[in-house]
Amino acid sequence: SVAPPLAPSACERLQHLLPQSPRTYGKPTGVWTLALAAAVCYEQGVTERLMSEETVRRTRQRLQTPGQRAQHSDSAGLRSHTSCVVER
Repeated sequence: SVAPPLAPSACERLQHLLPQSPRTYGKPTGVWTLALAAAVCYEQGVTERLMSEETVRRTRQRLQTPGQRAQHSDSAGLRSHTSCVVER
């Protein structure tokens, strides 16, 4: 099943959240991953439940904000690049 798109207000909050460092939100890294973006959105009340990495990726594509490519952890726990664009 495909997750519904985020509400416009959540998209706007996500767009303002991602240009900041994850360290701003108490995270030990300065690099956004799709999973980390989903977790911080949930923790900050942007979303009512934890989004999937795919939902974050598709939302960022829809917003079409230029910036650094996001990364996600594959099943082996290694980071790999995705086509999602995330600002820092």
